[in-house]
Amino acid sequence: MDDLGEDYFAILADESSDVSQKEQLALCLRYVDKKSGRVVERFIGLMHVADTTALSLRSAILALLAEHSLSPSKIRGQGYDGASNMKGEIHGLKTLIMEDTPSAYYIHCFAHQLQLTLVAISKRNDECIWLFDAIANLLNVIGVSWLNQELGLKRPGDTRWSSHYKTLLNVMDLFSAIVNVLVIIGKNGSSDDKPKAQGVLRDQDIINAMRLVNLTKDQLQKMRNVGWEIQLNKVIDLLLQELDNRFDEVNMELIRCMACFNPKDNFSSFDKEKLILILPVATASVERVFSGMTFVKNKLRNRRGDQSLNDCLVTFIEKDIFLQVSDDAVVKRFEEMKTRRKIN
Repeated sequence: MDDLGEDYFAILADESSDVSQKEQLALCLRYVDKKSGRVVERFIGLMHVADTTALSLRSAILALLAEHSLSPSKIRGQGYDGASNMKGEIHGLKTLIMEDTPSAYYIHCFAHQLQLTLVAISKRNDECIWLFDAIANLLNVIGVSWLNQELGLKRPGDTRWSSHYKTLLNVMDLFSAIVNVLVIIGKNGSSDDKPKAQGVLRDQDIINAMRLVNLTKDQLQKMRNVGWEIQLNKVIDLLLQELDNRFDEVNMELIRCMACFNPKDNFSSFDKEKLILILPVATASVERVFSGMTFVKNKLRNRRGDQSLNDCLVTFIEKDIFLQVSDDAVVKRFEEMKTRRKIN
């Protein structure tokens, strides 16, 4: 808070459930350190929320800011992952924050926008649609079986294209085990699950396999005869359309403003009117909070209270700051908490 002072800042927020399935909201600040002049992003707190509606998230953010005597009027940017409860134009979190602070410019995480572009393009390809629909059906049938629990056959996420790739690799590696589980479900499962498992198994028979082989051979032959140009142009058109949809003129103007920080010719293009240092472009720092949470609150320590979880996370994530705190300062603070803790 000393480094931030009375200056403006941006907020980065994300929500996720912990190991005990409690919904948590994490908040980071992005600001210019007035001592060093560097742009920094710091995790300031975690708060349990009853639900992930925009109103609940807004209340949690304002409470965390108030806890550190920070005024919402100083917010000049807000960065989220693009979920509907975050970016909604009518009742989304970004709109509620802008009702309090109209100058809190919203930025949909650029990395997530690029990921969503890839996902959207893949869903316009017939073969990709069939493949991922089949995978989704498979995951639905397996559900909470031991295979899914123990071996981590996770459902892919739209903002993590790599998760689609990992899911496909896991399905390939575990294919024989998956078939065995489907057979068990098909024989001993519930009345709802039995036909689903049997249907998925029938889709893997030799006739279907030969159909896929023939389809692949036809497509490869077509590419050999006609060339890649038609297919390549189609992909390029889809890419351009998706990028235009997701990176609108406002976002592009933001990127153009960043050119004022080009160090060429001793920052000759610097323009203080385009000072956008505190505007976030990605939500990586706040997402790392939830990676850290899996270490602080895990299956062995799943009863950790909200305040304890928050305090441990702050020290765990911002360890570069807390390593500067001397042992003597910690002992003194501990002694001053209660008289009975006095060390003789």
